[in-house]
Amino acid sequence: MQPYLKQGWELVNTSNHVDPDSHQFSKHEDVKPDVTLYAPNMVDPDRLCRSSKAEMFGEFKTFRQDEPFVLFTSTEEGTPRDIERDTDAAADTRGQLIVYINAIQATQQRTHVFAFYVRKEYCRLFRHTRSGTQVTPLFDWTTSDYHHTFFWRLTHATRAAR
Repeated sequence: MQPYLKQGWELVNTSNHVDPDSHQFSKHEDVKPDVTLYAPNMVDPDRLCRSSKAEMFGEFKTFRQDEPFVLFTSTEEGTPRDIERDTDAAADTRGQLIVYINAIQATQQRTHVFAFYVRKEYCRLFRHTRSGTQVTPLFDWTTSDYHHTFFWRLTHATRAAR
């Protein structure tokens, strides 16, 4: 992903690093996302996971049962849409993403927060506001440029535009 990030931006592996401030806003869950995106000069080498400084979080999964949504076609509308998958593993994945998004919103003044989810070659992007979350359809990030374009646009946008 580095070629698609503006100079100075960093995607940091935070899978083994808990945000030290996690329990201020989530009493039962550690904030420990797999990847954290930071704007220039925001990474603290002593505390790699910091919700108060993160631009966004990403979560990686291996198994299909962890997929938080399922494609559903309504017989009334005839259009496909994603709905929440009804399994414990999927609920856990959604819960992780919600905790991470809420951690950023609890520590920063934001109108919205982006996040991403990757399962092998598949990806989803999330845009969360206090009134709800928009989720992209699942796409193959290895054959499309959606993921790369998103990161390029995000890191090249002004802070106000983000």
